[in-house]
Amino acid sequence: MKLSLIPILLAGSLSATLSFAITLEDTADNKCKVFKDGELYEIRNQSCEITLNDLTNNGLRWSDLALKSHINPLSNEIMAVTSINTYHYQLNGPKYGVMAQELEEIYPDLVETTSSGLKRVDYIGLSTLTLQALKEANEKIKQLERRIESIEQSN
Repeated sequence: MKLSLIPILLAGSLSATLSFAITLEDTADNKCKVFKDGELYEIRNQSCEITLNDLTNNGLRWSDLALKSHINPLSNEIMAVTSINTYHYQLNGPKYGVMAQELEEIYPDLVETTSSGLKRVDYIGLSTLTLQALKEANEKIKQLERRIESIEQSN
């Protein structure tokens, strides 16, 4: 096995960020395991070459049960999620989203503050909460439909 610290320059339209990934090359199974920003990536190639796509996973996030701990189901998210303001704004073209400062008041773990003081949002995490709120709203609708049906049958 070989352990490496790899500098990675991620260039964006506004700035470039120098980041580091820790790799552990396991020659026995011909896989390279990369740990970056708390995420685990497996790259299957002989040279353990790492590309930007390997590290960003094209917007995908590891979600396998085997990688998780302290698992708790979400509940009662509908009030918090529906209190989040949504916007249409301009940032390198038209976009839809939320304001990080507002979201941080409700869900601080979904907002990260960079060293320059700018904030960014974990939209994947936010979509999970939105899904839970949708499920809760659907359950409320079903309850109200049953209640209406019961009232109609009693008349």
